[in-house]
Amino acid sequence: MVHGTRWVMTSDERRCFSYFEISMVPTLVGPFNSSLWQKLVLQMSYAEPAVHHAVIGLSAVQQGVETRKLPLFAMARKCDWTRFALEQLGRSFALLRSRSTSQDPQLPSITLVCCLLFITFELLQGQYDTAFMHLKSGLDIINRLKAHRQLVPRDCRQSIVEQSLVASFAHMDNQVAYFQRKEPTLHLDDDLEDYLPLEDPKMVFCSLGDIRRTFEPLLNAGTRFMIQSGMNTDPHHTNNLLQKKQRLLSQLHRFSRLFELFRRESYQHLSSKEQLGADIVLLRQRTLLLNLDTCVRPWNDRPVDNYASDHEDIVTMAEGIICRTSVRPSLSIDVGIVLPLCLVVLSCRDPVVRRRAVDALRSWPHHEGPWDSSLCAQIAMETTKIEIHIATRKIGSKKPIPRGPSPLPRNDCVMISPDRRLGYIPYTVGDVQEFWWFSLEDEDLNSSNGLVSSYDVTNWTPFMASRFSYIQPRDTS
Repeated sequence: MVHGTRWVMTSDERRCFSYFEISMVPTLVGPFNSSLWQKLVLQMSYAEPAVHHAVIGLSAVQQGVETRKLPLFAMARKCDWTRFALEQLGRSFALLRSRSTSQDPQLPSITLVCCLLFITFELLQGQYDTAFMHLKSGLDIINRLKAHRQLVPRDCRQSIVEQSLVASFAHMDNQVAYFQRKEPTLHLDDDLEDYLPLEDPKMVFCSLGDIRRTFEPLLNAGTRFMIQSGMNTDPHHTNNLLQKKQRLLSQLHRFSRLFELFRRESYQHLSSKEQLGADIVLLRQRTLLLNLDTCVRPWNDRPVDNYASDHEDIVTMAEGIICRTSVRPSLSIDVGIVLPLCLVVLSCRDPVVRRRAVDALRSWPHHEGPWDSSLCAQIAMETTKIEIHIATRKIGSKKPIPRGPSPLPRNDCVMISPDRRLGYIPYTVGDVQEFWWFSLEDEDLNSSNGLVSSYDVTNWTPFMASRFSYIQPRDTS
């Protein structure tokens, strides 16, 4: 029996619980010293059976990843640890359902903690659709309770749900919104104009926690704007988007000045772990600013020189963060270096900087929320090959574009086969949709040299939204 729990555990349960407490919690916390894992989740796992079994299930599948060196995306159902994990999560889910009509005021928090653990489990298994279903359930609870309003500075509403727990869901909401190219569920940006007053000498950041809490609504607003602008087809709506963009940029620049003041005066007094966290926030801030400038252009129609230094700065910062990360976990629910590096590979025109970004992604195989660094590196490289393929094929060629089984069940997502051997990327050239097939085992095998999958793709896994659009190359002959 583990000290502090109210029930007897088997030897496997004890092993998994200890592994979670000793090995997983420190890495899940990351550089931001959140109380979520160290206090809330850990304390609940001692007192609430549903949380307890969910913790054991997550720990079991993580041990399967670590000890057997399984690919992070692999469907590891044959693994003993995974079967044990599924059994534990099933018990957790059953316990939650048995309390669904309870009036216990702690039930929303218990349910949200279990949702968080279910999400993390499914991401490790590569089951993105299931993970996002659990996330939606959690966000619906938060929306119903209006618990997300406590994340907006200057909003004094109280909530029965712990702020760190709500913040974790809000953060994943932003990640998944960008991943799926859908607007975030939670609205944190309703009062954007008055969010950071331009003239407020009392407005200063006193801690890294202050910085994160202030940045999250801006990240939410930026993600929402980029998705709205990317989906906009009405030219009459463009002016409204431009006005919103200017308001958002004004707030971001205000945040940047306050953050820079904090870095000048307080950075040297932070611990090395906190400095790493501050650098990650800076990386996210600069990536967001760059995205706002480039979010509505086709992938192969970006200005060659306008953003060269920005892309190189992002890669250099990410490389520095990787070098200073002494403990490199295979799992984090926070955004770190993967998304910024992916965006550099997708939008940078300099092949040397692109290559550095891919090498950085591959140097640390891990998950950051839904972002799998190894798979993102592969997909990023494939989009570069698509661009080359489009640029080099004959203009007006009547040769049909290789296509897969028709109709494809999903034409809006990058899809990966269950054995992680093949994938396809939907994209458009002008108004025409095409499909790029590629091998995850042989980097040289793809649509340009005849790869067309004849497999049934109905059970393939959607990895990330694919709205890659390219302009038709001009005929220079």
